[in-house]
Amino acid sequence: MAEIAQIFHQPGLEEIHNGGNATGLRIDGGTCTVQNNTLYFMQGGDRGYPSDIDGQGISFRLNRILNAFVTNNAFISSTIGVSSTISNYLWDYNALWHNMLDYTGIITGPHDLHLDPVFADPFNDDIHLRFGSPLIDAGFNIGAPDHDVEGNLRPLDGNYDGQAQTDIGAYEYQPVKPSNVYLPLVVAVSH
Repeated sequence: MAEIAQIFHQPGLEEIHNGGNATGLRIDGGTCTVQNNTLYFMQGGDRGYPSDIDGQGISFRLNRILNAFVTNNAFISSTIGVSSTISNYLWDYNALWHNMLDYTGIITGPHDLHLDPVFADPFNDDIHLRFGSPLIDAGFNIGAPDHDVEGNLRPLDGNYDGQAQTDIGAYEYQPVKPSNVYLPLVVAVSH
């Protein structure tokens, strides 16, 4: 026999809904290492009914974590960059930019950046780093993965200072090798 679910609605009572929430990365419980991620443009849904309240977009949410090691990440253009309920963590060398609120429950790391990441073309979903990005060679090498999300080796010397340093975020900037340009020899002859 099939069961039938019925929803009862009392006259005069309205269900109140906010716009939906969005979370890029959420970790619940345990110990975690989170390195070299880029979370860009996490936005909640628009105006719920009848509350007319937008949902929240959270780039990164940590709940009930015992220990966390969080470095070299970029949390960009969200309602909240990072929301946490943890107390034992190493948090440093992360970039937060253009969030309505960068942190809740986290104390900023001494090497965190709050600068435009200078993505290649974020409006067309290209979040590779462009030459001159402050995220190039701004990360922490110890424990960082030896390749980026596309398989490119890291760290590279992306800012041409002679030292290979890990970039912040998922993509390691791929410097263009300089090429030699040969110009013709022009000799002025006077008569």
